[in-house]
Amino acid sequence: MVYLASKNLLAFHTKDDRVYVYDAINGTHVHIFDTNLNEHGHSLPEHGIIRTNKTEDDLFVLMAPNRIGVLTKVTKLGFDTLVGVITMDGHNISSYKPFNYDKVLTLCETMMLLVHQISDTSSKVLHYLSLTKAQIHHIETHVFELCSQEKYIAVSAHNNQLGIRDKLFFLELDSTLKPNLVDVMDFSSASDKTPGSIIFDMKMDYYYQDYPILTCLELDGRKRIQVFYMKNGMFNQIDEKDNSYQNVCLMTRTLDRKWWSIDMQGNIYHSVANIPKLKSPKKNQVRSSSPNVKKFSSNVNEASFITRDPGHNYDSIDSGPVSYRNKRFVNNRRKNVQRTPVRVTEVIYE
Repeated sequence: MVYLASKNLLAFHTKDDRVYVYDAINGTHVHIFDTNLNEHGHSLPEHGIIRTNKTEDDLFVLMAPNRIGVLTKVTKLGFDTLVGVITMDGHNISSYKPFNYDKVLTLCETMMLLVHQISDTSSKVLHYLSLTKAQIHHIETHVFELCSQEKYIAVSAHNNQLGIRDKLFFLELDSTLKPNLVDVMDFSSASDKTPGSIIFDMKMDYYYQDYPILTCLELDGRKRIQVFYMKNGMFNQIDEKDNSYQNVCLMTRTLDRKWWSIDMQGNIYHSVANIPKLKSPKKNQVRSSSPNVKKFSSNVNEASFITRDPGHNYDSIDSGPVSYRNKRFVNNRRKNVQRTPVRVTEVIYE
């Protein structure tokens, strides 16, 4: 469901493929649209089916595996016109996001990323990019995040047969909104590929200087929260915490500089991340993967999480320094990255 604050309307999609709008003032709801997801056997989390744009004028609904319906000028009584946003045949939509007032970014299961432009009557594909040269068996892309400044994109790929993570892609939108691949992190170690290590959600709501902070949340397995500082468009891990929630989480939202998550048992988790303060001391500097990029510090003054976790109660735990070797590919060359120490200052629960 999605709340249109400017109109005081709540729009939601039901399991019988109906779209309703609820008028919070009058306490009434109206059936305005039908989808065909059940007919096609296409399953997507309910929170991923319906969206709205910045102005909250239009409602975006996943109608079919490769088709999004844009309900323009939605009101408590209905909408004006229906505009279709379509991907290629055989490329089912796994996630999408409206942006830039008249654009839609769609991610397909087949590692295809598309940028669409819409109007009140039609849509067209502006750009598309395949994240692989050849379709790899069992590797799919289901999760992506567009940063708060609508400049950078992170995409997660996983093995749908083994239920493990595979890669993270980082892309930048140019002046024409064409996505360009900047960096790829390949999860090749056994500790990264534990069963259930799929990344179910990502956030890029916060920036430090000119680069975003990328937060990745793991579906199951170690139930990790991992934080990367994307300086110069490269994956630099600055924080990691295991057992961040008790059960499989369904969704995460950012409100007032805090993350809110809910799991399949109905537990609500509240996490606060202090943005790392990266200094530039003369010692302990790490050279980036590209020879054209200046050095930056890997020291973190404070990178802490305050989490409501019904299953655990920790008090001032320091995991100590941990170093490991991550394989990643930048311009087809493998480099190594050292992870900084992680400090969990406090964990509280209700």
